Amino acid sequence: MHRFDTLQPSGFYVPLLLSFIRLINLKRNQPMDRCHSSLALSRLFCVIVVLLATFSGKALAQAVSYSYVGDTYTNADPPYTTADNLTGTFSTAAPIPPNFSGDATALVTSLSFDDSVAVRTLADSTLCRFDIATDATGTIIDWALLIRQSDTGPTENQHSIETYSGGLSIPDIDQAGFDFSTGNTDCSGIALGPFATTPAAASDAWTDTRADAGENIASIPTLSAWSLLAMSMIMLCIGGFFANRRSSASV
Repeated sequence: MHRFDTLQPSGFYVPLLLSFIRLINLKRNQPMDRCHSSLALSRLFCVIVVLLATFSGKALAQAVSYSYVGDTYTNADPPYTTADNLTGTFSTAAPIPPNFSGDATALVTSLSFDDSVAVRTLADSTLCRFDIATDATGTIIDWALLIRQSDTGPTENQHSIETYSGGLSIPDIDQAGFDFSTGNTDCSGIALGPFATTPAAASDAWTDTRADAGENIASIPTLSAWSLLAMSMIMLCIGGFFANRRSSASV
């Protein structure tokens, strides 16, 4: 699989600068007319633009989705059944860093957790707790998630979803259900009924959309680096064009 860590700006400069030097040498040794000179510069500029667009697009395409599939419930009150389970996905604008441990709420850009009876999304939920821990490759290994319905009506029972791996101070459990009382919209303590529970799945229940688990995301060139590269190459091309005009005028 192709790795982005080979796309360093320094490695990108070399072939383009060599091409530009070769173009200048051709002008000195084999004088070209203005048409051929402009054509050569235009081709070089087009190559630069295409490569920049391609590589900067890859550098920006770092959004990642993390998905969880829990085990089937071992205890279930209707409408839940022991054939149901908790599943969920959340997305971040960039991969969660390796060896991360703490509150990841601010990193979440979208979310959907389904307990087989109701679904929680960012639009209608409060992330009461969203602690994540990753290993050296950025893979989720521990978690403590508590997601509550935020748009509960005055006569509705608040929906709640929670899953804990057991590694962040809370016993491992997947639990989902509805508040006995009505109208709650916050993260205060509630008594669930009906509800369903099961021990949380192992950490390999999490998958993600990273192209390569060992990819060094930090080595991908930033957009600012590509912008500087674009400006420098454009200046070189403009300088070469006017240098050609002066040499043509002196002949």
